[in-house]
Amino acid sequence: MTRVIFQPPKLRREECEDGERRVTWLELFFDLIFVVAIAQLAHNFHEISAW
Repeated sequence: MTRVIFQPPKLRREECEDGERRVTWLELFFDLIFVVAIAQLAHNFHEISAW
């Protein structure tokens, strides 16, 4: 007996048939975290005077 630990994500095609899909709050939150991380890295690289 084998148990599947990881399953690939499934597309949510049945939710919207017109081709548009609404973004979830979790997706927006992770996008915001990514943008803040990139901004922090850019700020830190700007502070380095050796570059």
